[in-house]
Amino acid sequence: MKSPEEQLNWRNKIAGTLGTPQVREVLEEYLETARRELSTVIPSDKDPHAYNVHRALGRVEMLEYLISQGNIATKATENKKD
Repeated sequence: MKSPEEQLNWRNKIAGTLGTPQVREVLEEYLETARRELSTVIPSDKDPHAYNVHRALGRVEMLEYLISQGNIATKATENKKD
């Protein structure tokens, strides 16, 4: 279990990296691309277990998670200032 100070340091690290506007823009562009790829993937006989669909879906979920973590970390620091 992390102490409150360690949690604050961790949140500040996330806010300083994933929470910056430039990083968010890049992640959102990647997310749009990944969603387009996911919508074009069609399971075929060559891929009976749909590994390509799972790979594309995992990419979308990963990007959504990173964006949300950046937003959460940034909101928390903005609320502390008020």
